[in-house]
Order: sequence, then C-alpha cells, then structure tokens
Amino acid sequence: MVRKLTGEKQMWQQRFSTCKAIILVALGLLYAEASLAQTSPEGVGQKRLADRPTAEEKPVGAQFLVKAGCVACHGMDEVRIGPSYRSIAEQYTDADADTLEWLAQKIVFGGVGKWGVVPMVANPHVQIEEARESISWILKNAKEQ
Repeated sequence: MVRKLTGEKQMWQQRFSTCKAIILVALGLLYAEASLAQTSPEGVGQKRLADRPTAEEKPVGAQFLVKAGCVACHGMDEVRIGPSYRSIAEQYTDADADTLEWLAQKIVFGGVGKWGVVPMVANPHVQIEEARESISWILKNAKEQ
C-alpha cells in the first residue's frame, strides 16, 4: 500500500511540475503580447502573415528579438522564463554549424530539457532564416552588450 501511495504522489508531483511549466509559459506569452501591444501601434495579433515586412524593412538583431516577442521569456542579462541571451552565448561559444541549426530549429519548433523543465515554446511566426540570423546575432553580440 505504501508503494501505491508513493507512485501516486510522484504522478501528482509530475503533473504539478508540468502544469507549473505551462502556466509560466502562458504568463510569458501574455507578457510578450502586452510588450508588443505597447510597442506596436496596431497592437498584437492584428498583423497578418501576408503583411510581413519585406527584406528591406526587416528589423535586425535586437530589434527583431523585440518584434518577435523573444524578450518576453529572455533578457540580455536577466533570466526570465528562459535563459538570458548572455547565458546562451556563453553556453554555445564554440558551437558548430549543426548546433547552430539545432538552435534555430528550437526557436521555430520549440523544445525542452536544456535549461530546465520550462519548455521553449514554438514560434511558427518566425521563419527559419530569421531564427538563424537571431542565433548568429545572439552569439556574436550578447557577450558584448
């Protein structure tokens, strides 16, 4: 009987951890929505994919990270829901091409495990090329800022 209670306790602890992670991600997304609503005159959710900026209008570097909503979960030095950009840059200082591609894929499709139990949410609005540029910018500039 003790084993059954222990197993149930573990099951409920895992469910609680999963729920806590989901709540943290949801709060991060709400924070991102609020941040973007303040910086975007038309507000969040009103721009359609067809209205995406052209190559000449695309923000680069830190501007893109703000526009894409990355700053809801990541700060330059501050750990929010996810790791700071500086921590990411330090972790992947000598990253090879495969690792950089893996990071870009993780931005677009999400993932979990590298930085704890809180998952990296998928960002389907981010193109893979934009994710690659973002990773390159983070690894080159985060340590210097």
